[in-house]
Amino acid sequence: MNELEKLRKKKLLQFMLLFPVDVIILAGIFFVDNSLFVVTIILLILMLVSISYQIKIAKNFEKSVKVTCINNIIANILGSRGEIVWQEGKNTQNIKIKIPFLQENVCGKEVTESRLFSFTDCYDDDIFIGEYAGLKVDIAEFILITGYGKYKSTVFRGPVITLQSEKEFQGHTIIGKKRYVNTKGLQKLKLPMKEFAKKYDVYTNNFDEAGKILAPDLINFLMGMKNIRLACYGNKVVAAIHTNRDMFKLGSLFRPVEDQKQFMKFTEDFNWAIKTIDKLKGLI
Repeated sequence: MNELEKLRKKKLLQFMLLFPVDVIILAGIFFVDNSLFVVTIILLILMLVSISYQIKIAKNFEKSVKVTCINNIIANILGSRGEIVWQEGKNTQNIKIKIPFLQENVCGKEVTESRLFSFTDCYDDDIFIGEYAGLKVDIAEFILITGYGKYKSTVFRGPVITLQSEKEFQGHTIIGKKRYVNTKGLQKLKLPMKEFAKKYDVYTNNFDEAGKILAPDLINFLMGMKNIRLACYGNKVVAAIHTNRDMFKLGSLFRPVEDQKQFMKFTEDFNWAIKTIDKLKGLI
């Protein structure tokens, strides 16, 4: 912890030293003669470079804390129940990547395979992989975006939990509202439960199997959840839970490493994900 705190203070100093540079450049942009268009452009570029470097400083410190601490915290949470490890998202450094429509991509294979969303841009952050309660588990944070230019909108932000099912699904079933779902080759299942039908749509290519998936316990679980989508296919169950916030944060440049609040918040987020897995694995 002492070494991390020394690193934090060093990185914070670097971060703060760039503020005068930002102010000087900003002043230059406002006071430069309008005729000096090229100078204005150069100053804007310098401003962006400075801000980007500040963001990089903060991100690199966060990564240092996670590399040092996060797997030990997870091990303490899980105990003998499993072994899950953290890894950095594939696109954390290259924040934005273009993905051909519905093509298998590096930003979460299961997100595309599950067909829970149609999207054009994908950002990923923290990824947790391993085994829990005898099942292979993958927890990954995503931001999915659809559209281009000024017509972009966020489709999803939150964790996508993938777990290996104890059985093989013959069809592909999706539970969730139709908007942004890739329903190609799937048909809508007519639901007799009116309250459930108000909250969820079900699409499938195997009606008999979908009916079995929709057991009373699963319906009760889904009715108690907000903003969740579920896909069952192959030997996988994929749950996407829209939280609309950055989860699993740890290692703020502006907070002492010894501050336990950040560790408590991470523990709370991770425990929430594990409890969700506990509920899902017993239902499907």
